[in-house]
Order: sequence, then structure tokens, then C-alpha cells
Amino acid sequence: MTAEVVRAKRFELVDDEGKVRIILDVGSGDEKAVMGIQDNAGNNRAAFGIFEGGSVILALKDAGGTTRASLAIGEKSADQPRLIFADSFGRARAEIAVNDNGDVELALADKWGQKRAMLGVAEDVALGLYDVEGNLANGMVGRPPIALEKASE
Repeated sequence: MTAEVVRAKRFELVDDEGKVRIILDVGSGDEKAVMGIQDNAGNNRAAFGIFEGGSVILALKDAGGTTRASLAIGEKSADQPRLIFADSFGRARAEIAVNDNGDVELALADKWGQKRAMLGVAEDVALGLYDVEGNLANGMVGRPPIALEKASE
């Protein structure tokens, strides 16, 4: 006999050896609903969650548990999608975002997580190159073809 509905606050799916491989949890605190997927060693390698403020996040982790890639909607502002790639220390190194009016931004960071380059595409194109302190060193804004010019001081 099969039940039509199974209800619980948490489910753990196990493999043939009894190891937990998938966790479904309504969460606590600001987590509303979370699914975690574990590897053979029991490390959480992927997580998908919906949080109190309505943000939705998919995180992919390396074997050490560091989030290396994530896709988020609503995490930083409104319902803007954001894709982030991180290094082995968890520092964001590349980020692509689309804002509410459809503008696209690509930001690249150095090994310390400091933004060093930004490309924005909207009605105009913007390119910014930043020094090691994160200050704009060179940039351009306009419609192609345009020349790279030193940023005004």
C-alpha cells in the first residue's frame, strides 16, 4: 500500500550503505527550504535553498566544502540574477549580474578578491580597470568604437 502524501520537516535519502546522500529540510532561522547533496565521503557538495527574504541560491562546493560557484536571485538586491565563481579560498573572482533594467555587468577580481576589471553593457558600454586598492585607474564609456582613456582624477 502506498501513501499519497508523506509529510515531514526533514528527509534524509541514503545510499545502499546507509550514507546520507540527499537532505531535504525546511530549515531554521532565515532558511525556508534547503536541499543538500553529499558525496561518498559525506561532504556537502551542492546546496539549493530558498530563504526568508525570498532569495534563491544554488551553491556548488569543492571537496573541502568551499563554495566555488553559485547562482543567486534576490541575494544582493531585488530579483537580479547573479552568477559567481570563486577560488579555492572562497573569494569571488568572477561575477556576472543582470540588473532590473537589463544592464549586464561582468566583474573580475585578483587573487585577493579585489575588483580589478569591470565590463558593463547597457545602452552604452563601460570598461573599468582598477588598481590594487580598487580605485579606477583607466576606463571608458560610450558607444563603440571608443578609445581607452585614463580615468579623470
